Formats: sequence, structure tokens, C-alpha cells
Amino acid sequence: MKKMLLMCAMLSFCFVLSAEEQGTVKPAVTSTGNKEVVQTTIAPVAPPAAAIEKWDSVQFGFWFGFPPSTQRNNVCGIKIGAPFCDGPVKVSGVETALFCGATDNIVGVQACVLVAVSKKLDGLQFSIVNIGKVVKGLQLGVFNYAQKESFQIGILNYMEGSAIPLLPIVNFKF
Repeated sequence: MKKMLLMCAMLSFCFVLSAEEQGTVKPAVTSTGNKEVVQTTIAPVAPPAAAIEKWDSVQFGFWFGFPPSTQRNNVCGIKIGAPFCDGPVKVSGVETALFCGATDNIVGVQACVLVAVSKKLDGLQFSIVNIGKVVKGLQLGVFNYAQKESFQIGILNYMEGSAIPLLPIVNFKF
């Protein structure tokens, strides 16, 4: 019951964040006799069709690039790889996969059984093998690899550009 309530609260929070409105100020000049009155109004601006982002609350991936929605729709909720999932999109919430989760941008948790791969991760990456470019958070696994920054806990931890790049148990660079 607690897990269901937490999931509902997380999904509600994601929907609120994704429903932000944009607006611009447009001045309107009217003249009355010898005085000009400037009125400002806020008018909503519709983004161009190419800039509209599509968001899913639940998304399933079955192979790399399949279904095609994994390549074009962001996720605010949970993305499930059965057995693989990937994409150049953003996941705000949880990405989990049986074998490999490889979404580029994760805000939240990326938990996979075998391999977790991301370019930018803000949160937790949990798997046997974790690979990330920039991890602002924690990598927890048997082997952890990060290019720029991370906090790693595992049997073998490799961090490019660190004073000591390869360490057992704990490695970090911020």
C-alpha cells in the first residue's frame, strides 16, 4: 500500500512539473485624446510543432530502438526494459531493465540487472555494471565507470581524470 501511494505521489509530481505554461508580455498602445495609454497583457505562446515534447507515464522497451516511441517520447514515471531499453530522451523517475537500460538522460533511478548506461544521470545508478559519463549521484554495483564525475561504491570503480582513477570499494570525483 505504501509503495502504491509513493508511486502515485511521484507520478502526480511529475505531471505537475511537466504542465508548466509559457507566456509573453505584449504591450498594447491606445490613445485617448492627447494621451497615450500603454496596457500590457500576458498572452500564451504556442511552441512550434517541432518543439512540442511528448511525455509518457509508463513506457516499455523490448529491444534497442523498439518500439520507436522509446527514441522520441520522454518519460515521467517508469520506463521498463523487457529485456532492453534505450533512447536519446529523458526519464524523470525510474528506468529498470532485465538486461540493459541505456537511456541517455536520467533524473531519478536507473536500476537494471546486468548493465546500466547513461550519458547524464542525476540520482542513483544500480546494476552489476554501471557506465556513465556524468553522474551527479551514486553508482552502486560490482563495476562502476564514469568519465567526469560520480560517487561510486563497488568491487571495482574507475573514474577518468581522477587522481587515482581505479580504486576498490569507493571512488569519487566532484
